[in-house]
Amino acid sequence: MRRVILLFSGGLDSILSAKILREQKIRIVPICFESYFFNCHLAERMAKRLGLKLKIIDFSEEHLKIVKNPKYGRGQGMNPCIDCHLLMLKEAKKVMEKEKLDFIATGEVLGQRSFSQNRNTLKLIEKEAGLKGLILRPLSAKLLPET
Repeated sequence: MRRVILLFSGGLDSILSAKILREQKIRIVPICFESYFFNCHLAERMAKRLGLKLKIIDFSEEHLKIVKNPKYGRGQGMNPCIDCHLLMLKEAKKVMEKEKLDFIATGEVLGQRSFSQNRNTLKLIEKEAGLKGLILRPLSAKLLPET
């Protein structure tokens, strides 16, 4: 059975991604990231409802550094979308390798956020994170190259 880390916020996109992965008989290890700017309360509630055991990673210090000085600029609302997502994927990769999981899944929707969820940016993030071919985006799967 395939095993995947799912970046899980508890929002609709991550819930739908979990449902799709389950339908494909993929074992899900959901992870949520906490920082000074956001918490995992919703993710904890939704993971419990779905019967998933959530892993929480506090990356407050690393996140604060990129908020202060983002390499890839800022999105709407002055948030460092690309840098933040890249940091999450790099941290998820560490867990994936440590636990010998097969790949990483996200709830990203191609085009939903013009700055950070376009083809070029998704490719850039995948390359920079060292995860080429290892990121599955179930909600955009028919619009992107096969993982």
